[in-house]
Amino acid sequence: MRNTSRPRAYTFTAPARLGFYAELTTACLGFCDGRHPTGGSEHPVDVSHSTGGATLDLVLTAPGQPAEERYVVETYVNQRPYALDPAQRVPHAIVAVLEGAETAPLDPDAFAEVIERFAAHLDHMRAMHAVLVEAVAEHQAGAQ
Repeated sequence: MRNTSRPRAYTFTAPARLGFYAELTTACLGFCDGRHPTGGSEHPVDVSHSTGGATLDLVLTAPGQPAEERYVVETYVNQRPYALDPAQRVPHAIVAVLEGAETAPLDPDAFAEVIERFAAHLDHMRAMHAVLVEAVAEHQAGAQ
């Protein structure tokens, strides 16, 4: 998950409506996957450095809807260097949980498969925790 190549940065132009016409550059911390918008302008509060989101997908149903594979949980590490909320300026984890859907009835084998998928996602979350600890240390050391 960690990018060990040379230091990277993201340069963007703030919208003219903000009243200044400068390019801004923010350093990508080691966890950043480098997927930033290309071209155009971006409001500084929308700038985000992130790992790719890892999802746990299951076949789910919602009232009145057909069964379809959807994400149940998505986890990723994120940092928004110009966020208004100071907690978002420090590397942090995000856990997004789907609401209002459920699986079809599961027999013991299908339930065991779901448990294994959750266990695999939990292993991924533990690895992301290590990335987050390292990212916060890197941020506190003045890399951002």
